[in-house]
Amino acid sequence: MLDNSPKAWVWWLNRFFTVGLALLELYTGIIGQTVVLGEIIPDTSLGNESSLVQQGVDIRGEIGNRIDGGAVRGANLFHSFIEFNVENGQRVYFSNPNGVQNIITRVIGKRSDILGTLGVLGNSNLFLINPNGIVFGANARLDIAGSFVASTADSLVFDNGFAFSATNPQAPPLLTINVPLGLQFGATPASIVNQSRATNINGEVVGLQVQPGKTLALVGGDIDLQGGSMTAEGGRIELGAIAQNGLARFNLSSAPEAFPISLSYKGIQSFQDIKLSRRSEILANSDSTTEMVSDVQLQGRRVTITEESGIFARNRGSGLPGSVTVNASDVVELIGGSPINQDSLINVSNSGSGAGSNVIINTSRLIVRDGAYIAATTAGAGRGGNITVNALESVELIGTTLDSQFGSGLFSQVRRDARGDGGSITVNTRRLSVRNGAQVSTPTFAAGQGGKIVVKASESVEVSGRTPDGQNVSSLTARSALGATGSAGSVLIETGQLLVQNGAKVSVSSLSSGNPGNLELTAHNILLDQGSVEALTTSGTDGNIVLKVADYILIRNGSLINARALNNGNGGNINIDTNFVIAVTKENSDIIANAFEGSGGRINIKAQSIFGLAPRDTLTPLSDINASSELGVDGVVNINTPDVDPSRGLVALPTNLVDASQQIAQNCSREGRTASQQSEFVITGRGGLPPNPSEPLSSDAVWEDLQFYTLNSEVSNDAQIEKKRVSPPPPSIIEAQGWTIDTKGNVTLIAHAPTTTSHTSDLTPVSCPTARN
Repeated sequence: MLDNSPKAWVWWLNRFFTVGLALLELYTGIIGQTVVLGEIIPDTSLGNESSLVQQGVDIRGEIGNRIDGGAVRGANLFHSFIEFNVENGQRVYFSNPNGVQNIITRVIGKRSDILGTLGVLGNSNLFLINPNGIVFGANARLDIAGSFVASTADSLVFDNGFAFSATNPQAPPLLTINVPLGLQFGATPASIVNQSRATNINGEVVGLQVQPGKTLALVGGDIDLQGGSMTAEGGRIELGAIAQNGLARFNLSSAPEAFPISLSYKGIQSFQDIKLSRRSEILANSDSTTEMVSDVQLQGRRVTITEESGIFARNRGSGLPGSVTVNASDVVELIGGSPINQDSLINVSNSGSGAGSNVIINTSRLIVRDGAYIAATTAGAGRGGNITVNALESVELIGTTLDSQFGSGLFSQVRRDARGDGGSITVNTRRLSVRNGAQVSTPTFAAGQGGKIVVKASESVEVSGRTPDGQNVSSLTARSALGATGSAGSVLIETGQLLVQNGAKVSVSSLSSGNPGNLELTAHNILLDQGSVEALTTSGTDGNIVLKVADYILIRNGSLINARALNNGNGGNINIDTNFVIAVTKENSDIIANAFEGSGGRINIKAQSIFGLAPRDTLTPLSDINASSELGVDGVVNINTPDVDPSRGLVALPTNLVDASQQIAQNCSREGRTASQQSEFVITGRGGLPPNPSEPLSSDAVWEDLQFYTLNSEVSNDAQIEKKRVSPPPPSIIEAQGWTIDTKGNVTLIAHAPTTTSHTSDLTPVSCPTARN
């Protein structure tokens, strides 16, 4: 029964008010939570031109948030926020007023997390600046018609000196601001992380993507792609990791063949790290419908590509070649180790009629290991891209994939059915090391000509070892594969020392109708130890080996210098110019230019000496020089060494150089003119005198001066104590005038000739005019 008393009504009103308040708080909390999740909070630094966030509006047929307002200055629109985040599933778009080319957004608060869609309702470029860091989540995507630059710089600097700063926020001046000059970084720039795995309408992973011909740039402290991807079809991708206090300048161009935005890092002294991991990808492709070129630039201290990550630039059209440029002040490192043969890589490919993109590595050290690789391939009519490595200290190519099937290394390949030529591989460094099955290789499998290999290593080139199963050897090789009709490229190496060992090889070869290239090695010395330098052909010509070696060539343990021809091919020529060619006779290390049906080659050796090798008509278990042909005409061996017999012109020296008994006088009189004029006495003997030239030095060979000293006594008394002391004059050296012999046969030199002697010498003093009878 309902109680209608006043007390009951008060109770019901209280209950209703409490429930209503709770519902209001719940609703407010939900709304508040939605606002907090978005966390797009404008600041007041722009005054009455502050940004305005319109929530829940229709944007291209879906609900999203639109950002209006901002300060327009010329072709630039400025926004400023305390917080700027896009949550998972959210869609946030900037309005694009007419005449605006650049939308510039700064965040002065915490790190920005972009987990949903960030877009622009127009064609403007979008700049997002947050010095405290930026993270793009796994579902982050861009819907932007212009270029996109995300940066943890402190400010964006303009050509008139104005800096739109996120650390010292001020409103832009009312005067016209035209061209952004660059990004100014502070002392400790924060990192940028990209985890985006967003897909396109075909279900392909594209990650953060811009429209064809546009730029996608992440410029901050450390740049970390944690499974994230970046895509710019016919555009430019830029990663810059700056350490402190630097200005990264924009290069803006309206030319149709140029990118709207690229960056220059000249003048910046220090950088931070760039890392691609967890299958991260950078995709800069050009399709057949556009002439636009694709470029990628990475600028950092250490650039690491690992865990099946990669950089790809594919040309499917007829446009100009693009480039993948990696600049690292310390090291560029590609690390493989994948169990499914999908290893870390940089790969530029060409299937169109235009030229393929080039790969340029500028660093102090390059390390490619465990099956990782850098490759340029062509599969169409266009030429393949070139690979250029400039490493101040070293290039290390090490190992293979886990199953030992594919080596780490540098590759330029002409694929089957391709008509274009392969690109070249150029390595400029101090030390190049190719070990444990790694390779530098330029094969052709088609009609296109293979690329050449050029190595300039000021200190050394080491090619060493093979895979654990012994199937693949470390190598520098240019080859025309079986079934190819194109010729192989050449190999040119300039270095201080070339070391080829443990089964490794440096070679040019043709296994089909194409010709092999030439192999030219210039070094201070060459050491082959179970290694080979080869030029092999089956039916072609060329395949010559030229060795210009300043010091020596050492060939050990079955090593080969080999210009051999199979089938009906002619043996190549071997030209060696060095001081010494050295081998061990019984180690079967050979220099050969053989043939089977064709003619043998020609071996020309110009050297000071050849040790351990000898020309022979057939190959033997010894170390041979041979240019024979199995069925054809033998080749020629020409050895040019100096015509000098080392034993010719030698004169036998006598054991007894002089008869001392005929050369020594009895004494030298003081009156003799010889002694007084020469002021010296010289004798050869033992016991304190210089040694006899014909006998060994003894332990008692000590020189002792024999002379008289004049001794001056000094008298002192009490009266003379204060007198100045006078040093006695130095004693004069008196020349020995003779000698005496005691009863034991000991000879003693004396200063004055004796008045009597017990023994008379047969020798006459040199000062005496009379001669011995």
